[in-house]
Formats: sequence, structure tokens, C-alpha cells
Amino acid sequence: MKRKIMFIFLISISLIPLFGEKSKYYYDYQNGYSGYASADYLGSTKKGFNIIEYKTNMEGMLGSYGYSFKKCAGLSKQESFLLWSAIDEYNRSYNDCFEVMITEGRQITWLVGEITNKNGVENFSWYGYIVYMDTALS
Repeated sequence: MKRKIMFIFLISISLIPLFGEKSKYYYDYQNGYSGYASADYLGSTKKGFNIIEYKTNMEGMLGSYGYSFKKCAGLSKQESFLLWSAIDEYNRSYNDCFEVMITEGRQITWLVGEITNKNGVENFSWYGYIVYMDTALS
């Protein structure tokens, strides 16, 4: 299982430069939100996917690839709209885990999280980083 998580993680980090090619444009004209986002299904914690291990590897991998980054403390309303728009592309259930990338220019908000149920409301409990693409090693 540890090898599978590392493999998925390595593929994800290596695809960050290609992110623009797989992202989708979402918009909400009523609220003035728009942007590019992408979501990938990682697995379910009910079926053995270890999201804690995946999250633990994020920072080390970003640093080893030479990206400048910082921990994401919160999401704007627009980023939240983009996150849910990308996840809405999937049929999902509680305990499903996703990796979501939201891009703004040369900056990517990279989130990994799990669909949870909090007081009867669907939530996405996430952990993430803001990655600055201009600082990657060549």
C-alpha cells in the first residue's frame, strides 16, 4: 500500500507543470466566480487508502522538486466554488479521497482531502499547499 501511495504521489507531483492541460474552466456568473481546477479520485479510506500518509509526503516531495510553496491556511469563496465544481465531476460518497488543483496564473493551490459528513452536511476535510510554479528547478 505504501508503494501505491508513493507512486500516485510521484505521478501527481510530476504532472503539476502539465496541470493546465487537464484542468477545466468553471464559472458562476451570478457570484462572479471563475477559474481552472482539476480533481482526481485517490481512493477511499474505507477501502484502505491511507490519506494521512499521502498528506505527510506532500511537503517533502514539493521541496525535492524545487518548488517554492507555503501551507494553505484557508480558501476564498472562489476557491471553494472551484474545489466543489471539480469534485462534482465525480459520483462520490463519504470517505472518498480526492486531490484537487486550483490554478491562478503561475500559482497552484494543491489540496488533498476526504469527503466527510459533519452534522448531516457533506464536507471536504482538506490539507494543502500553495505552490509557486516560477520557482521550480529546470
